[in-house]
Amino acid sequence: MNKKYLLRKIGKHVCHVGLTISSVAVIASTTVNAEEAVTSSDTNVTTVTETTTEATTEATTAEVTTEATTVTESKADKVSKEETKADSNTKNDKALVGNKGLKAMLSPDSTATNNNGVYHQILKGKSLVDEASSETVQRKPMDLIAIVDFSSSLQVKRTEALTQLKTLIEKNLTDDDKIMLQGYIYNKEASYSAHGAQLDYSKLKEADWGIGFSTKLITKAEALSIIDKWLGIIPPNTPNGAGNYSEYFNAVAQAMGDLGFKTDDVDGATPVKTVPFEEVYTSQSGRNQTVSVIQFTDGWADTEKMDPTFADWAKKNAKTFMSVVNRNQVSEYDNNGEFSIKSMRELGHPNIYESTGKDKDVVMKEILEQFENTAVEKSTSKKKVTSKGVVNIKADKNVTLVSAKLVSPSGSKQELKIENNTVSAEVDLTEKGDYTVEYEFSAKNNEAGTITGSFVVNSKEELSGDKVDAGAKELPSTKDEKTDKLVPTLEEPTTEAVTTTVQKPKEEKQLPKTGTNSSSFLSAIGAVLVGFSGLLYRKGKTE
Repeated sequence: MNKKYLLRKIGKHVCHVGLTISSVAVIASTTVNAEEAVTSSDTNVTTVTETTTEATTEATTAEVTTEATTVTESKADKVSKEETKADSNTKNDKALVGNKGLKAMLSPDSTATNNNGVYHQILKGKSLVDEASSETVQRKPMDLIAIVDFSSSLQVKRTEALTQLKTLIEKNLTDDDKIMLQGYIYNKEASYSAHGAQLDYSKLKEADWGIGFSTKLITKAEALSIIDKWLGIIPPNTPNGAGNYSEYFNAVAQAMGDLGFKTDDVDGATPVKTVPFEEVYTSQSGRNQTVSVIQFTDGWADTEKMDPTFADWAKKNAKTFMSVVNRNQVSEYDNNGEFSIKSMRELGHPNIYESTGKDKDVVMKEILEQFENTAVEKSTSKKKVTSKGVVNIKADKNVTLVSAKLVSPSGSKQELKIENNTVSAEVDLTEKGDYTVEYEFSAKNNEAGTITGSFVVNSKEELSGDKVDAGAKELPSTKDEKTDKLVPTLEEPTTEAVTTTVQKPKEEKQLPKTGTNSSSFLSAIGAVLVGFSGLLYRKGKTE
């Protein structure tokens, strides 16, 4: 029994020794494989784990080794990154010292362009320069004194005369013009005068009866209205006409109404106050600067004569004194003599139109043309548009204004003078179209700075010419203004290539590596011992 017991006990011990040797061999083999998988020259550490299912101890050992390697790698990488960040911060801190790392650069809202540190800006403006000459009818508002012969000799032809006057006012006058209607009864010295339109002709003495009448200075519409009423009054010795001339002239005066020229005389007054036609006109307020005269009459008898006082005034003050003379014999009352034209010429009357023997349509056309050419102001006017450019560029002490120039639509360039880092200029823009102001600037002292440029174009329309009211009016201006800012900006630090090497942690002293072959040998010895222990155990059991 003792021998059996001893053999079994020896077998157990041998078995334990064999298993221990086998385990050591496996661990050694695994450790060697793990260490050989680490390459110290690589930037990144790669961990290769071999898994085996032969024993639990082997798997556990490999897992522990992998975790240890990964932790070591992570710590080494963190240390390396912290060192890189610290180096960068140190470099930036050094750049800030003494403002050496700051450079003035354009702010994001600036519109200038950068050309290697010199900035370029453009301002735009449009010139309206223009010159145009044209033939224009310069119609100053005018006054027209229209005189109609109310003598019996023109009685039958008066309707034609009044119609011609009406057409003239309608076609050749404007609403800005004014008219004075006047009439006389005889052609003699001092006959171109008026008494009060309020007087009753039937109550006038023979000496006053032949005095004429006048309206005030009235509008175009008012004149046309009175002429229409006159056309409706039928003269004496005509079917359905007025009974006598006093009745006829009272109707003519009543047609003027409150627009008739009146005095302070009353019926029966002796002598009757009379006012020359020219004085009736000059007594009116609101007169225009230009006045013309036109009269409608016939041939006159050899005893008739034109009023010289009015003729002289007209020559001196009127743009023209035009007379329309109708010497056609259409009734027994007509006078076709040449005494009227002769009398007018003796007084220096320059503008006589004779309608005798002409078709009515032709007469009307020629009257309008002659009046237009003589009574209406005509002139050649010149309209001119000029443009001026006002350039202002101002830079502060931290900005250097390098250059400035004006560029025309055709491309010609004009240098603008810079004084005290500023441009202030007014230039004539002689070309029509788009102008530009181009200027360049740069940073100074690498500190915050501002530069502002503006380009204003002012245009004016001028009117000039013979007998034209010279004048000018301002046209809408254009303005282009830009502000650029330079702000200190940290220069990007120079990035150097950094090679990060993972440092392996300090290894503890280890036994000499046996290598793969040694591990296999130990495993074999362990197996032999396990087998031998089995034999001893079985022998002890049988005995």
